[in-house]
Amino acid sequence: MINQKNRIINPVKLIKELEQAIVESRKKLVTRDRPSTKYSFCGAIAIHQELDTLGYQEKPGLSTINRVLKRNDLIIEKSRHKNETTSGKYYPTIKTKHPGHVHQLDLVTPRYIQGYGSIVSVNRIDVYTNQANLEQYTDKGAEALSAF
Repeated sequence: MINQKNRIINPVKLIKELEQAIVESRKKLVTRDRPSTKYSFCGAIAIHQELDTLGYQEKPGLSTINRVLKRNDLIIEKSRHKNETTSGKYYPTIKTKHPGHVHQLDLVTPRYIQGYGSIVSVNRIDVYTNQANLEQYTDKGAEALSAF
């Protein structure tokens, strides 16, 4: 059935065999039990490629594959928490309450400048405000960095 703008209103339903192949490919890719699938992706693009290796000439689009996965409850929800760990171990975090409370420090060593010598860059970032403070020294010893 076609409407006035020549768009298909009732698309042809997906063949059950193809839908079953999509579901089986997803389950196979998610298990990651073989060396070939240990680090592989398991989304619509990977399933589309898997259908190609299985020899399907008429493959559905990526959005159709995603609808099939959703219809069969095969969508894996990503964690919405940034600091959530999957290992079950507790990793403490420091909550910053004001500027200057917590800093991140990074030493970038050594950088050589022709005609001058080696330079040590010290980068400090305030975690609360994300303000950066950069200094350069000739030595990375405690005496040189204590004024920073």
